[in-house]
Amino acid sequence: MRTVYLDQQIVIESFDGGEIAAAIEHGKSNGIIFPYSPAHIEEIAKAYHHHKREGALSQIPKLEELSGGWAIMARRPGPAQLCQEDIHACLARVQANGGRLLTENVVTSEAKRVAAYYENVSDADREKVWKSVEGCTSREVFSNPHIYEYMEKIAREQNFRIRLETFTERAASLDSLFNILNAFGFQKEHAQKRIENRIHDVSHAIYGSYADLFVTNDGSLRKSSEAIYSLTSIKSKIVDKRGFLELARSWKT
Repeated sequence: MRTVYLDQQIVIESFDGGEIAAAIEHGKSNGIIFPYSPAHIEEIAKAYHHHKREGALSQIPKLEELSGGWAIMARRPGPAQLCQEDIHACLARVQANGGRLLTENVVTSEAKRVAAYYENVSDADREKVWKSVEGCTSREVFSNPHIYEYMEKIAREQNFRIRLETFTERAASLDSLFNILNAFGFQKEHAQKRIENRIHDVSHAIYGSYADLFVTNDGSLRKSSEAIYSLTSIKSKIVDKRGFLELARSWKT
């Protein structure tokens, strides 16, 4: 294992020291890289620009130290790559964009497509569909007959294809799959705040798919990511905080 991608929640927790920070330092001493991505910078910039959290930018030097300057960066055209990147240059690009998400450019309108699919379905029948999907595990959800039928339909009628080769293709494909799962009720977000933050979760899952290990303590994100990585044969392993700490104990001392 060479790269471990931590979502923002885990990164922020590491700044307070404790077992997460100790596990990271232990990993770094054994040659493991903990890269940041534009998704981390975008969350920090959004907190500063949109929510006026003056202390948000103080996280930048901490993130730089955690990552050692390593980042997973999109290189268009082509896939994202692990590279040394000036974190302040990345921040400047995001700030030049007004603190908005650069990755919002890849968001699809899948929610609208699913809504159209439901157009002639009664509320009662729609509720039955959601209940059948809610009971699925991450491994089996894309085999659910309702989701399977929908994906066959958009593949046939709208030429929907899962493509992973370039960063743009991977981002668009994974975003569409997250939207499909959410629209069909799998790990569905209901709270408005969580819906607003969902784009950040998807961005971390996209960048995390380029690492050996993706760590998130968000249960909904983990289960949805597991389902999507499995469907698309992405090799990245996903664990929660506890799984990460257990794994860190197995690294050489």
